[in-house]
Amino acid sequence: MTCREGCHAQQVSPSPLALLLFPFGLGIAAAHTRYPELSGCFLCIIGAFGSGLLLFGVCSKGASKRILRVFLPWIGAALVLFAMGFWHLDLSCRSMEDRSQDLLGLANAPGKHIITGQVIRAPLPANDGVRLLVAAYESHTPSGDLSVSGIISLSVLGIRARDVSPGDWIRFAASLRPVRNFKTPGAFDQENWWAIRGVMVKGFVNHPLRFSQVGHSQSSSDMSLPRYWLESGRRAIMLGIDRSLEGSARGIAMALLLGERAWLSNNFKEAFARAGIGHLLAVSGIHMALAALLIGGLARALLLWSEWITLRFPVKKLATSLALIGAVTYAGLAGFSPSAVRAMVMILAFGTAFLIDRPQTPLNSLALAAWALLIFNPLYLFGISFQLSFTAVFFLIIFSLYLRSVPKEKKQDGQKTFWIYIRGFILVTLIATLATTPFVAWHFQRVCFVGLLTNLLVVPMTSFVILPGLLCGTILLPFFPELTSGLWQGVGRLLDYLVIFINFVSAWSWSAVWVPRPSVLQVSLFYLFMGSLALMKQWKISRALAVMFFALLLSASAYREWGLSHQESLKLHVLDIGQGTSQVVELPEGKLMVMDGGGLRSPYFDVGARIVAPFIRHLGYRKIDVIVLSHPEQDHMGGLAALVRQFPVGELWTNEDISENLSWKQLLEACAQRGVRHRVWRKGGTEYMGDVMVKVWPSTGCEGARGKNGRSLVVELDYGKRSILLTGDIGRTREQCLLKQGIGPMDVLVVPHHGSKTSSSSEFVGQVQPEIAIVPVGWRNSLKLPNPQVLGRYRNAGSNLLRTDLDGTVYVETNGDEISVDTYLSQVERLAVSH
Repeated sequence: MTCREGCHAQQVSPSPLALLLFPFGLGIAAAHTRYPELSGCFLCIIGAFGSGLLLFGVCSKGASKRILRVFLPWIGAALVLFAMGFWHLDLSCRSMEDRSQDLLGLANAPGKHIITGQVIRAPLPANDGVRLLVAAYESHTPSGDLSVSGIISLSVLGIRARDVSPGDWIRFAASLRPVRNFKTPGAFDQENWWAIRGVMVKGFVNHPLRFSQVGHSQSSSDMSLPRYWLESGRRAIMLGIDRSLEGSARGIAMALLLGERAWLSNNFKEAFARAGIGHLLAVSGIHMALAALLIGGLARALLLWSEWITLRFPVKKLATSLALIGAVTYAGLAGFSPSAVRAMVMILAFGTAFLIDRPQTPLNSLALAAWALLIFNPLYLFGISFQLSFTAVFFLIIFSLYLRSVPKEKKQDGQKTFWIYIRGFILVTLIATLATTPFVAWHFQRVCFVGLLTNLLVVPMTSFVILPGLLCGTILLPFFPELTSGLWQGVGRLLDYLVIFINFVSAWSWSAVWVPRPSVLQVSLFYLFMGSLALMKQWKISRALAVMFFALLLSASAYREWGLSHQESLKLHVLDIGQGTSQVVELPEGKLMVMDGGGLRSPYFDVGARIVAPFIRHLGYRKIDVIVLSHPEQDHMGGLAALVRQFPVGELWTNEDISENLSWKQLLEACAQRGVRHRVWRKGGTEYMGDVMVKVWPSTGCEGARGKNGRSLVVELDYGKRSILLTGDIGRTREQCLLKQGIGPMDVLVVPHHGSKTSSSSEFVGQVQPEIAIVPVGWRNSLKLPNPQVLGRYRNAGSNLLRTDLDGTVYVETNGDEISVDTYLSQVERLAVSH
């Protein structure tokens, strides 16, 4: 082993701090997933047993018991830390729920609630208004004022971000709702995202007259004075950038400097992601290192001006101390995001080691940062930022031998080792990109192919020109605001060119592709493969392990594809998408049908892109054979255009209706651009997709079927002895027509029109007699669906009644003979229904 390899081995060798992090994190993960389901008593037994092993191993003496002295303490410590991690998450969640109990009680009550609270974070623009983080203190009711506690994410229409300051006391009348995930696999985990920020309730104020500022204070029980200073500084920087820059340049500057993306449009965030440089929109190691170097370098230069200080004090250590203070301050200005805290703790570890003359290994510093975050809030473990940030840095550390082993070239013609640095930068970019690819594919179902190129061009410009300019302006802002504005405007010119470049690259069709969400096995095998590659120069066996893990990864991927193409069952998924309908049907031989794509009233949330498409990729599919639109109304077609854009689609089936709705126009435009065949069903017919007979019942011949709801396409799926009926929003008149046309009993029925009283007549329910009736309905919807009388009819008919608002996504599977039912919220329950 060479000296360089020996130094590398010392740097990447796992310290106790890093090794013990694994069982602690595993305990947190077990508590989060509730797998395995462990009781408090059993955890106590695990902890006690681990403590016993730890004490026994430490107290064992004698050479013959060396194995006991080496392994028992580690096993005991791992068991203790597993139990501690489990308890830590459990207690943290209970503590937050207890603190938010008052607000959760109000959120479960209808109507608007008058609340007084304090703004504890710099305001952000959001959807024609402002988004505030408010610590609630009082609820005002006709019977009196009640003391409440908890944090609300409050959206206020008609108010600008500059009109509100951190520390403001406000009174508002808001509709409150608990933060709630869509109970559909693959959808974004907003409950965890908000819980990291201490929020379990969201509020909405629909008019500025229902909002007033009643005071201001610099500190309270929920806002310490240092936090007030940091948030006020954040607001001052935001206002300064807002005055100096416009458009996308302003949004990029906010994201680069403060990690806030609220000023960026969804389309431009998508462009950043397709270009493979979305990581620049989060404050991380590059930002923190530049801030520390800038502050430390400036401090050192100022200290060296004084001969008296230079002769009496260690200037380097004084400058380092100031740089560390600057790093902590900058992390606070960045909102203490996981990536910023990770970089801050690592810089603090290295800086402190320099101050006390105790060298620190990078892996130990990374473990220290992870411990700090997980102890502060264990939910960070499941955050996208935490996973991407720590994974990238971890693999850069263990691949450091390859980064250092770039051969040195002789200087020729006065040229410096420019290409050596370029090769090193390419390796760093390649390793970081590969290391984060599985998590990017897991969370976003996307792989970017231009990331290496765009990072080579964009990162140097942002790291050495744009970001230093923004940081210098931040330092100068309190003293020379006009100079800062001029400096930021100069940076804005560069940002304008950056915007042009990003839009140009992201427009390439091959810049990024959608991929199915990888399985846990695939992700694990990929990281084992990368770890084996990193250690090949140290351990000879690593080469064989790398080949083995790569072969297993290919086998797992091939088996997954083979499993879909050789599927023999019919699977129906009725998705929880809010107040709307979307059904995904897995057909034998790997074919896929989607009937309706939901769609909320809000133009800022695309159900197709955010829920339906991720669910389809969660299942492992890359294409859709048929999209069926029952009728052109927003709550059924709002998400279909996104599906056409993101998947190869064979055909679009619709009835004869058209619409002036924007979603309808976008759907037809997307189909035209992607070459999707549009088939209009004017009369009934039958199609065979493998062994499944797909029977389409249009409204032709049913003169009483009025309105788009009544003319919905009805689709019947017959497989073996089993039948499934998907009904759209048909009403009683159309139901009578179906009965006259000879529709018979069904095993599974998706209840018409979300369980409305205008549908599901007694005659229809009595004739169809579904063994399983599924109601697609939004949680706490304003229409108060489903109707109780309708539910009673299905119960009286002996149907097993399921609802997406209460049960989450409903899964039905049949092999043509037996049927099994499962729900998102009751994975254990499975009903075997005989024909």
